[in-house]
Amino acid sequence: MSLAEASAALGFVQSNDTNPILIAESKGCLFSVVDSDGVQKVPAFQIDKAKKVVYPIIKDLLYELNDRGGKKIDSWLIFDWFTSPIDDKHPFTPAELLCDKNSHEELLYLASQTGASNAGRYAI
Repeated sequence: MSLAEASAALGFVQSNDTNPILIAESKGCLFSVVDSDGVQKVPAFQIDKAKKVVYPIIKDLLYELNDRGGKKIDSWLIFDWFTSPIDDKHPFTPAELLCDKNSHEELLYLASQTGASNAGRYAI
């Protein structure tokens, strides 16, 4: 969704001020990607539209995925992590499990493993 759509989904009114989505992104509360046309988009799965909030687990998952060795990984790699099946035994994707609090511990573990793996790549 566009920045304006994400902002509206969270109940923010558009103004001339900085978009609240950009502020949330700078605080590590959600992430965005830039599409092939150069337009910044927010993956909709991060937002609980019924409650008009970003799933709180997103911030912790992004920390685990990004902050290894002080390096940020490409936002499309983050998108891929959220949208790829966990494994053959768990055909669900992390994005599909965001609303299931019972899955959060496993998601954090998986994200920490991915973050540690990425740290190894940065060290080379």
